[in-house]
Amino acid sequence: LPAPSPLAQGTPPVVSSAQQRLWFLHQLQPDSCAYHVPEAVELHGALQPEVLEAALRWLVERHAVLRSTFVSVEGQPEVRVRPLPASPLLRVESLEDDADALASRLRQQADAPFSLEDGPLFRFVLWRLSAQHHVLLLVFHHLLVDGLSLDVLMRELGEAWTALSRGQSPS
Repeated sequence: LPAPSPLAQGTPPVVSSAQQRLWFLHQLQPDSCAYHVPEAVELHGALQPEVLEAALRWLVERHAVLRSTFVSVEGQPEVRVRPLPASPLLRVESLEDDADALASRLRQQADAPFSLEDGPLFRFVLWRLSAQHHVLLLVFHHLLVDGLSLDVLMRELGEAWTALSRGQSPS
Protein backbone atom coordinates (compact mmCIF):
# COMPACT_ATOMS: atom_id res chain seq x y z
CA LEU A 1 0.00 0.00 0.00
CA PRO A 2 1.18 3.55 -0.56
CA ALA A 3 2.38 5.47 2.48
CA PRO A 4 -0.17 7.85 4.00
CA SER A 5 0.15 11.44 2.93
CA PRO A 6 -0.82 14.53 4.91
CA LEU A 7 -3.89 16.51 3.94
CA ALA A 8 -3.25 19.69 1.99
CA GLN A 9 -3.05 22.84 4.10
CA GLY A 10 -6.55 24.15 4.85
CA THR A 11 -8.28 20.83 4.14
CA PRO A 12 -10.79 20.14 6.92
CA PRO A 13 -10.20 16.94 8.91
CA VAL A 14 -12.36 13.97 8.02
CA VAL A 15 -14.58 12.26 10.61
CA SER A 16 -13.88 8.53 10.59
CA SER A 17 -16.70 6.01 10.67
CA ALA A 18 -15.68 5.04 14.23
CA GLN A 19 -15.85 8.69 15.28
CA GLN A 20 -19.28 9.02 13.64
CA ARG A 21 -20.54 6.09 15.73
CA LEU A 22 -19.07 7.49 18.97
CA TRP A 23 -20.47 10.94 18.19
CA PHE A 24 -23.93 9.42 17.60
CA LEU A 25 -23.78 7.47 20.88
CA HIS A 26 -22.77 10.66 22.69
CA GLN A 27 -25.87 12.39 21.29
CA LEU A 28 -28.01 9.70 22.92
CA GLN A 29 -26.26 9.92 26.33
CA PRO A 30 -24.24 13.16 26.56
CA ASP A 31 -23.45 12.72 30.26
CA SER A 32 -22.16 9.16 29.89
CA CYS A 33 -18.54 8.42 30.75
CA ALA A 34 -18.62 5.08 28.92
CA TYR A 35 -16.28 6.39 26.22
CA HIS A 36 -13.77 8.15 28.46
CA VAL A 37 -10.23 6.82 28.38
CA PRO A 38 -8.54 7.54 31.74
CA GLU A 39 -4.90 6.90 32.58
CA ALA A 40 -3.47 7.69 36.03
CA VAL A 41 0.23 7.74 36.81
CA GLU A 42 1.69 7.86 40.32
CA LEU A 43 4.91 9.85 40.44
CA HIS A 44 7.45 9.51 43.25
CA GLY A 45 10.39 11.87 43.67
CA ALA A 46 10.99 15.50 42.83
CA LEU A 47 8.72 16.90 40.15
CA GLN A 48 8.80 20.18 38.31
CA PRO A 49 5.12 20.82 37.46
CA GLU A 50 6.05 23.54 34.96
CA VAL A 51 8.13 21.01 32.99
CA LEU A 52 5.23 18.55 33.01
CA GLU A 53 2.88 21.29 31.84
CA ALA A 54 5.30 22.26 29.05
CA ALA A 55 5.46 18.61 27.95
CA LEU A 56 1.66 18.36 27.91
CA ARG A 57 1.45 21.64 25.98
CA TRP A 58 3.98 20.28 23.46
CA LEU A 59 1.90 17.10 23.08
CA VAL A 60 -1.37 19.00 22.50
CA GLU A 61 0.34 21.33 20.06
CA ARG A 62 1.94 18.42 18.20
CA HIS A 63 -1.29 16.43 17.77
CA ALA A 64 -4.15 18.47 16.30
CA VAL A 65 -6.56 15.64 17.12
CA LEU A 66 -6.17 16.58 20.80
CA ARG A 67 -7.48 20.06 19.98
CA SER A 68 -10.41 18.68 17.97
CA THR A 69 -14.05 19.19 18.82
CA PHE A 70 -17.10 17.83 17.05
CA VAL A 71 -19.96 20.10 16.06
CA SER A 72 -23.28 19.10 14.58
CA VAL A 73 -23.91 20.42 11.08
CA GLU A 74 -27.26 19.36 9.62
CA GLY A 75 -27.30 16.38 11.97
CA GLN A 76 -23.80 15.19 11.09
CA PRO A 77 -20.53 15.59 12.99
CA GLU A 78 -17.84 17.91 11.70
CA VAL A 79 -14.39 18.33 13.19
CA ARG A 80 -13.16 21.72 14.33
CA VAL A 81 -9.54 22.07 15.42
CA ARG A 82 -9.35 24.58 18.24
CA PRO A 83 -6.42 26.77 19.24
CA LEU A 84 -4.01 25.58 21.89
CA PRO A 85 -5.57 26.07 25.35
CA ALA A 86 -3.92 28.59 27.67
CA SER A 87 -3.09 25.92 30.24
CA PRO A 88 -3.64 22.22 29.56
CA LEU A 89 -2.90 21.14 33.15
CA LEU A 90 -5.06 21.62 36.22
CA ARG A 91 -2.93 21.55 39.37
CA VAL A 92 -4.47 20.52 42.68
CA GLU A 93 -2.18 21.43 45.57
CA SER A 94 -1.90 20.03 49.08
CA LEU A 95 -4.43 17.23 48.89
CA GLU A 96 -3.98 15.09 51.96
CA ASP A 97 -2.38 11.75 51.18
CA ASP A 98 -5.58 9.70 51.66
CA ALA A 99 -6.04 6.82 49.20
CA ASP A 100 -9.85 6.76 49.44
CA ALA A 101 -10.21 10.52 48.96
CA LEU A 102 -7.79 10.44 46.03
CA ALA A 103 -9.61 7.50 44.39
CA SER A 104 -12.88 9.40 44.72
CA ARG A 105 -11.39 12.53 43.14
CA LEU A 106 -9.80 10.51 40.32
CA ARG A 107 -13.14 8.85 39.56
CA GLN A 108 -14.93 12.22 39.71
CA GLN A 109 -12.53 13.73 37.16
CA ALA A 110 -12.55 10.63 34.95
CA ASP A 111 -16.37 10.54 34.89
CA ALA A 112 -17.02 14.27 34.35
CA PRO A 113 -18.74 14.79 30.98
CA PHE A 114 -17.07 16.43 28.01
CA SER A 115 -18.70 18.97 25.71
CA LEU A 116 -18.00 17.66 22.22
CA GLU A 117 -18.70 21.06 20.68
CA ASP A 118 -16.76 23.25 23.10
CA GLY A 119 -13.92 20.98 24.17
CA PRO A 120 -11.33 20.29 25.11
CA LEU A 121 -11.97 16.57 24.92
CA PHE A 122 -9.13 15.82 27.29
CA ARG A 123 -8.53 16.55 30.96
CA PHE A 124 -5.08 16.63 32.59
CA VAL A 125 -5.03 16.93 36.40
CA LEU A 126 -1.99 16.83 38.68
CA TRP A 127 -2.46 16.21 42.40
CA ARG A 128 0.39 17.18 44.70
CA LEU A 129 0.11 14.82 47.64
CA SER A 130 3.49 15.81 49.07
CA ALA A 131 6.75 17.30 47.81
CA GLN A 132 7.81 13.83 46.62
CA HIS A 133 4.45 12.28 45.71
CA HIS A 134 2.16 13.30 42.85
CA VAL A 135 -0.59 11.69 40.80
CA LEU A 136 -1.21 12.67 37.19
CA LEU A 137 -4.58 11.85 35.64
CA LEU A 138 -5.04 12.01 31.88
CA VAL A 139 -8.59 11.57 30.58
CA PHE A 140 -9.43 11.58 26.88
CA HIS A 141 -12.71 11.09 25.06
CA HIS A 142 -12.52 7.97 22.90
CA LEU A 143 -13.27 10.21 19.89
CA LEU A 144 -9.63 11.32 20.17
CA VAL A 145 -7.72 8.22 21.21
CA ASP A 146 -7.78 4.46 21.26
CA GLY A 147 -5.44 1.99 22.94
CA LEU A 148 -2.77 2.23 20.26
CA SER A 149 -2.72 6.02 20.05
CA LEU A 150 -2.80 6.31 23.86
CA ASP A 151 0.38 4.24 23.98
CA VAL A 152 2.01 6.60 21.45
CA LEU A 153 0.88 9.68 23.40
CA MET A 154 2.16 8.33 26.72
CA ARG A 155 5.53 7.44 25.17
CA GLU A 156 5.82 10.87 23.54
CA LEU A 157 4.83 12.58 26.81
CA GLY A 158 7.61 10.73 28.62
CA GLU A 159 10.14 11.64 25.93
CA ALA A 160 9.05 15.31 25.94
CA TRP A 161 9.18 15.44 29.73
CA THR A 162 12.69 13.97 29.76
CA ALA A 163 13.97 16.36 27.07
CA LEU A 164 12.40 19.45 28.63
CA SER A 165 13.67 18.56 32.11
CA ARG A 166 17.19 18.53 30.60
CA GLY A 167 16.65 21.91 28.96
CA GLN A 168 16.38 20.36 25.49
CA SER A 169 13.65 20.51 22.88
CA PRO A 170 11.61 17.34 22.38
CA SER A 171 12.35 15.54 19.13
